[in-house]
Amino acid sequence: MWRLLLARLSGGTSPWFPLALGGSVLVALAGLLLPWVGGPDADLVVHGSRTTPDGVVELGSRAGLQGGDGLLLTFAALVAVLLALLCRFRAPGPAQRTLLILVGLLMLAWSIVDIADVGRFADAGGGELRLRPSVGGFVSCLGALVVIAAGVLLPLDPETARRRRLLRAAGLADRGRHRDALEEVQGLMARPAPATVDPDGEIRLREGAIHALITAMAGQVDRADRAVRAHLELVEGLRGSDPEELHHHRVEAARTIAVYDAAGALTFLDGLRREAHGRWGPGHERAQAADRLHEEIFTAYYGRPPY
Repeated sequence: MWRLLLARLSGGTSPWFPLALGGSVLVALAGLLLPWVGGPDADLVVHGSRTTPDGVVELGSRAGLQGGDGLLLTFAALVAVLLALLCRFRAPGPAQRTLLILVGLLMLAWSIVDIADVGRFADAGGGELRLRPSVGGFVSCLGALVVIAAGVLLPLDPETARRRRLLRAAGLADRGRHRDALEEVQGLMARPAPATVDPDGEIRLREGAIHALITAMAGQVDRADRAVRAHLELVEGLRGSDPEELHHHRVEAARTIAVYDAAGALTFLDGLRREAHGRWGPGHERAQAADRLHEEIFTAYYGRPPY
């Protein structure tokens, strides 16, 4: 379980994800723990607001945890973490990248304003204070810059984006939400991956197979049968020159057929088994795969093994 979680949290070849988390942690650390105002008179700074001897209420320093901006920056850092997690576990798009960069820019601007404000504040009696920016503001600026860099480095891989949408559709189907799952897959198939992304047709084959399976799971028999036939035609066109891979895809199609027509799947598999045994022999992996699936479907349909 932990290996799976670490694999999902990994940023792959791009370091954007650890950068987003690390930058957010720096901003939160600066906002909650580090001092923002330094200098000999730092202890005399009034945070929030103060009332002058004349009875006028003036704003004091907003920097750091005492001034309140530290909490706001920590909230912004939390938003950046949530955006990073969303982009990691779901397909990131231009909108998510833009949001992550904007949150980083907001934190950077906020930090710079608070640094610039240091030195503008008088003590409770109106006297001038000797102040200078402290470490908190600079650490916050650094963290914000790291978050911005993470947003810039966030990869928008079209194949990864499609794969994650397909996984989401499969998850919806497993939870019985077949209509939502079909809408997700049909949305993908309505806009096929370009040849530059899918030069060998693997993405189209994967999406066609999942579409047929989810349609079968939804109980839409006629549509499922048409989807399987369309998928087999696509397989023939893309993999017809490779008998072993063509046979593999046909066996997997039989698995989908079995969802709505077990007898038809067994008949289809009988032909595939004869082909595999005659062409490659009973010990070949393609023949064994067809035999295993045939036994699995037969046992489930008839309640007993075929032999």
